[in-house]
Amino acid sequence: MSDATSPKVLVVPTIVSLLIGTLIVQIEINVVGTAMPAISAELNNFSLYPWVFAGYLVAYTATVPFAGMLNDVFGRKAAYLTALAFAAGGSLLCGLADSMETLIAGRLIQGAGGGALFVTAQTILGDMFTMEKRARLQSAVGLVAAVGASLGPALGGWFVIYSSWRWAFLVTLPVVAVTTGLFVYGFVDTTKRGSQAVNWRGSILLTAVLAALLVGIGRREFNFPLLALAVALAVPFFWLERRAARPVLPPDLFANSAFRLAALTLFFVGSLQVSYLAFLPLYLQGVVGLSPSTSGYLQSLPITVAVTGSAFFVGTLIKRHGYRLVLRIGATCGLLATVASVGAAWYRTADGALALGLLVLGQVLLGVCLGLAATAAIICVQNQVAQARRGTATASLHFIRGMGNAFAPAILGVVLLAALPRDLGLAPEQFLNQRTLAAAGLDATKLAAARAGLGIAFRTVLPILIGVGAMAVVMSLLFPKAVVEVQGTPRT
Repeated sequence: MSDATSPKVLVVPTIVSLLIGTLIVQIEINVVGTAMPAISAELNNFSLYPWVFAGYLVAYTATVPFAGMLNDVFGRKAAYLTALAFAAGGSLLCGLADSMETLIAGRLIQGAGGGALFVTAQTILGDMFTMEKRARLQSAVGLVAAVGASLGPALGGWFVIYSSWRWAFLVTLPVVAVTTGLFVYGFVDTTKRGSQAVNWRGSILLTAVLAALLVGIGRREFNFPLLALAVALAVPFFWLERRAARPVLPPDLFANSAFRLAALTLFFVGSLQVSYLAFLPLYLQGVVGLSPSTSGYLQSLPITVAVTGSAFFVGTLIKRHGYRLVLRIGATCGLLATVASVGAAWYRTADGALALGLLVLGQVLLGVCLGLAATAAIICVQNQVAQARRGTATASLHFIRGMGNAFAPAILGVVLLAALPRDLGLAPEQFLNQRTLAAAGLDATKLAAARAGLGIAFRTVLPILIGVGAMAVVMSLLFPKAVVEVQGTPRT
């Protein structure tokens, strides 16, 4: 209790609520992975497949900086409860969706809630605890995130096989109710707040820029007029940011080399994370032919173990060796994960066991990357600002990461659809729904040829990820040796 901001705060129910909020975000992000092949087949719209991921993550990204501002202006409690309401509303709409367009609309609402949930939880932890204890709490957050990353694909696959994919979304509702009750009971908001000015113009412009970028990334090609509109809208946004009393993305933060390079490292790490989330289930189910449940466990268990183990030690590693080394190790593991996955795609036809082994190795390496790099970057950034700006700083970091989360799967989706052979023989909707596949009576030769054609398309997509991983390594190598924290103590 001595570490709490106020003795009125009940630490245990508050922390449990924040951890459950993190779990909700991870389940929402990950649950669609194994369920999406069946969902796109049932809703008969494979062309919108990447947008279910990208829509959530663009809304998440657009909300993050605004949520950070609301944290600092109106307080943590209002921001967290509002985020929970959005998460519940989006989940309900997704569960009732009768078209891919409605599903994407629900994902947009979910994403807005998820962005605010994650930023607010991270900010409250930064308020309540000292640096060293915060590192241990971040390890707990990493463990819960890993459980969510594991539970999401497993739930998605289980519901597809044994019930309905709709319950993959509706199951969030009772969890949100429990979280809300714990938070209202345990948390008292006594944080110091900054200026009461809310930068509405900057927030609206930023959302418009991101929306134009997302829609500009078409189903099979880029819409260059919309991409040009995004660039045009970005000009007044940056002009306003330089003059705003409370910028959505404070320029002075980005002038700090430690913040800038930590954020850019997370941009590329986030790109890797969500690219695997979006496309690995499609590869395992569409190319390898695994069931959704088997695909979920194969995707989630290795990364869960790796994230949990690495996040447990990250606080000690930072204390002994500093942020730079931890970021470098994490980014390097991300690059090695992409190399292993590319090898799996190329060895698939020659040696299936070797291919699956390489995929598991890639998931383990990606888990170490996330456990080390993400946690180190968050702690580094929070230690460089005063409490009154901590929400904005945390949100700005997650905004940059979210940009990678949002646009990587959308861009890779365009590449995948463009690389998909025109003479596939079978539409993806015909062989992605595992429940109806056995009863469809599809010709085995045509089915094998269709899977092979999808595999060829993946050979085009996966090498791109090697370049993304390499850029994460480059950013970590440029990270400064010494970081001056808000107390004035440098940490090398």
